[in-house]
Amino acid sequence: MDKSAPFFGIVGFAIGLLSCFFFFVYPQQQTLMKKDKLLNELYEFNRQEQQRIAQLRDVSESQLKRWVSINEEASMKYQEIFNTLQKQERNYSNPGLYWTTLVLVLVVLLIGLYLYLNRIEDAKDIATLENFEVFIDQRLKQIDSIKPGRLTGAAGKITQSEPEDREPHPK
Repeated sequence: MDKSAPFFGIVGFAIGLLSCFFFFVYPQQQTLMKKDKLLNELYEFNRQEQQRIAQLRDVSESQLKRWVSINEEASMKYQEIFNTLQKQERNYSNPGLYWTTLVLVLVVLLIGLYLYLNRIEDAKDIATLENFEVFIDQRLKQIDSIKPGRLTGAAGKITQSEPEDREPHPK
């Protein structure tokens, strides 16, 4: 096993976390911030409307007509805010096809790169094993070529041989 595998595993994990953050978490945070802003506007509008209703209890007819026109205008503004909020909620509820496809393509490319690099390492390992096999075969042939009973020492000159017609000593 390669000694750099844990390092690349950690790097891959970090890249995965960053891509998840930038493709899923960050866009959802932006969506939630926009929804929060619209909900705050809606809350403020409702608060103002409740104040207007409290003030209407003590108004005259002309003031009532003016209030009706203001109320209709506010109702239209409320409907516009509500429609905008609903439209944005529909748009943001599903991740975009583009981003999902991009993440899938990146994952497939990373898997392909891993397999390709693993294949290169396997080819190097096979070449090493073949070279080792050739080396072992040469050494075995060299050992087989030495006559039995002939030993060479560390200095290369010490030899001991037995005549071929003589039998070894019994034990």
